[in-house]
Amino acid sequence: MTTKNDNVPKVPNVKKETPSVAKPKVDEVKNPPADTKTSPDTAPVKPLQEKEKKPSDSSRFHKRAKEVFANHKVDEVHFTEDGTAFIEPQHARIHAESLEEKKVVTIKKEEV
Repeated sequence: MTTKNDNVPKVPNVKKETPSVAKPKVDEVKNPPADTKTSPDTAPVKPLQEKEKKPSDSSRFHKRAKEVFANHKVDEVHFTEDGTAFIEPQHARIHAESLEEKKVVTIKKEEV
């Protein structure tokens, strides 16, 4: 007994080839030729630098605080880590929220 499928010729499964984009070999990207002067394998490694030591918080801002006290009748001034001076503490706090270091330093007039 024959079925419908017996008379149909079998076609082998052929994958359609898609044009490929030439990609660089991984070794070529990671390891440039050894004859180059700045080979990553021979480049000197710089030691990690320690963070700069900052002067104490209030001493960094004393000069600017003197200017603020000379020009404004206030008893204290508030500084953010980027050096911006504020008379109102809430303004300093709001500005500090946008900075990496969110600290606010307050200097009183009698400290200067």
